[in-house]
Amino acid sequence: MVGRRGDRQVRINSQFAEDVADAKTQILAVTQMLGAMTGLLDGLIERLVEKNVLAQDELILRQYRTALVEIERLGVPMQAPKDPEQEFSRVTCPECGAVLRLEEGQRAERCDWCGYQFRWED
Repeated sequence: MVGRRGDRQVRINSQFAEDVADAKTQILAVTQMLGAMTGLLDGLIERLVEKNVLAQDELILRQYRTALVEIERLGVPMQAPKDPEQEFSRVTCPECGAVLRLEEGQRAERCDWCGYQFRWED
């Protein structure tokens, strides 16, 4: 009887971990799309201002910038997708086995997938 409950809990935990991983993947995709679109719009706006089609203080540009500030205030990172050819260092989480990609000079603090806290000895 105890074994059955344990197996059931393992299945529940596994499903939960898969759901969290799926949600994180979707959030990453949305934030990268938002970052890419913001970069594109910023470039277009810059060109339109240079050509005197738009003025820096136009209402639509103020609204756009206010919206970006609000999005950032809410904690939504707006990052353009990383270059797939860029080299990263990698660390494997000892708890869940996830492979974490690290920027140059960065150390893993916490696993993005399971929350494991890394402890580094200098």
